[in-house]
Amino acid sequence: FCLLRLQTVVRAYLALVRRRRIMASVKKLQALWRGFLSRNQLKCCETAATLIQAESRGLVARKSFGVVRAAAIMVQSLWRAAAGRQSFIRSKSRIVQLQASTRAYQAVCYRKRAVSSATLIEARARGVSCRTRMAHRRQTLAAVSIQAQSRAW
Repeated sequence: FCLLRLQTVVRAYLALVRRRRIMASVKKLQALWRGFLSRNQLKCCETAATLIQAESRGLVARKSFGVVRAAAIMVQSLWRAAAGRQSFIRSKSRIVQLQASTRAYQAVCYRKRAVSSATLIEARARGVSCRTRMAHRRQTLAAVSIQAQSRAW
């Protein structure tokens, strides 16, 4: 009976040792499995976080690009407006200079015509005056000649 009892106790002890080893192996497998699952879940979370960060950075970049683009368009618009105004002012001053030189040329031409007209009128007036004096002189000479002939008779 003792042997049987001893056998039972040893078998129970061996079963307990085997059970402890199996339980340790099961715990180790469970720990490995939980680690694997945790690592996979962490990797998924990291991937999701990376995607979210990339999307948010892209959104911020697109918004800032839109703001920068709008600012660039505004600067270009203001620059073109200023350049247009300067071009208009230059063109206007050239047109004013052209008008002034045209008016000066017309004034010179008008003055030349006026002077030549005045010269012509003066020449004709002198001619008329000279012819009138000559006619008067001829009449005077004729009268003197007539008087001299009449006295000579």
